[in-house]
Amino acid sequence: MLIEMTGRSADDQEFYWGIEIPGLTQRQADELLSIVRDSGMGLEPILVNPATFLTLHIDRATAKALMAGLISAEPNPIVDGVRESVDDWLDSAGEDSRS
Repeated sequence: MLIEMTGRSADDQEFYWGIEIPGLTQRQADELLSIVRDSGMGLEPILVNPATFLTLHIDRATAKALMAGLISAEPNPIVDGVRESVDDWLDSAGEDSRS
């Protein structure tokens, strides 16, 4: 399970941190979620099920290479969404994703 920690909502923050803990069962992930919520740190964790979602932990060079491939792909809602997410992530650090 990947637990994404947000202090408020993801829209309120420029960045958020993710913690990936391989090998957890659903029950263990739920228990950890409760512990984090009850910690008093003001965090609102979000469980991301790896059976449903692919999470990528890639560096800038890889993100730029991915963008280069996505730019030449036929437009469609899925490709456009991935392209926008990668572009936004690169732009958030002040980098031009097209270079």
